[in-house]
Amino acid sequence: MLGLRRWISVESGASLPNKSIGGMIKSREMGKRKKQHGDYAMIASNKNAAFTMAEKANLANRFFPNRDEIISVSHCTLLRCMHLKFDRLVSLSQDNILTFHMRKSPQHYELLNRSDLPSANCNVVDITRSSMGEHLAYTTLDANVYCFHIDRIRQAARWNLFHTLQPIAALRWNVCSSLCFNMDDNYLLVVESGGRFQAHQRDITAISCSKVNPNIFYTGSSDGFWKVWDSRSNSNRIPVLMTATRSSSNVANIDSDSQDKYVVTSSTCGSRIDAWDLRFFENQPFNIYRQEDEVTTHFGREIESNDKSEFLWRARFSPQISGHRYVYANSSRGYICIFDITAGKMEKLHKQGSLLCDSTWHPDNFEIACGTLSGAIVAYYRGEEE
Repeated sequence: MLGLRRWISVESGASLPNKSIGGMIKSREMGKRKKQHGDYAMIASNKNAAFTMAEKANLANRFFPNRDEIISVSHCTLLRCMHLKFDRLVSLSQDNILTFHMRKSPQHYELLNRSDLPSANCNVVDITRSSMGEHLAYTTLDANVYCFHIDRIRQAARWNLFHTLQPIAALRWNVCSSLCFNMDDNYLLVVESGGRFQAHQRDITAISCSKVNPNIFYTGSSDGFWKVWDSRSNSNRIPVLMTATRSSSNVANIDSDSQDKYVVTSSTCGSRIDAWDLRFFENQPFNIYRQEDEVTTHFGREIESNDKSEFLWRARFSPQISGHRYVYANSSRGYICIFDITAGKMEKLHKQGSLLCDSTWHPDNFEIACGTLSGAIVAYYRGEEE
């Protein structure tokens, strides 16, 4: 799977010459820049004034976070946090309260609103944002699905109960475990015990949608498989399985890059993170993290020497602005582990005394926010060296 490293090197601009920012701006203004020679591809010269996507990623990756700031502190554990459009940040606490913040400066967020969820007496199982960033949706233990338009943040919360799932007679109960919007937000996919079709032999533990094709989505299961599905094949209620790849561990989370070339999966026990090439299903995965003895990964002995009690979850690609150069995951020891695919190194971000539950990477800049067990929202950003 060296193709992943070569491809990311080109996409993230890591294969570009190490030029100063002033030198890159000068070359841009002249309008004649040399071709980029990567290990995997060669991109034609850009005679326009704008930077190429690789050059933008090269610049963005120079601003890796080196500072942290506490945005807010609440009295209850924060289960999830997500970046929204227009520099807004939302967090979900254990007492079913959504808190919205808006960024006023690179180091300061302002409280925008707090909203109680209408299902105050029922625990939230999963919450997600729409691809366009205009809606939030969540599901509860009683198998209800709620949706909310983000533009109404300053008003009283108007959650719409737009779908109630009824248990099938054979089960007499129903559970919704995960949900996500498709690429164009026309559909909301919900994982439930009595769904439209049986996707796996065991429980589905992860679902994710393509960022390129609104008809493609991915599922992962405790049976060790992750699968690719096409919703256009659902006319007979038996979807055509495009492919299935066996993993040695249960799949707990799955995420794809912005071009649908690679997906990254993490295991239920948090001991394994792999990247898979969607174009060559027979290939072995790119082992990003393995908590096993005498296993050589692309990140060397630093990964192998980790404490065996540590586990990682919710592994995801960094946003397109970075060229997907990084895979980041939450650690049970309170770190945000960031794996640099091109350099084969791992960095850890940690606020002293905080154990995190969830993290989110800003889609337009190098800011990572996380919610902690102590109820604090911590943001990591690039600041001036002290």
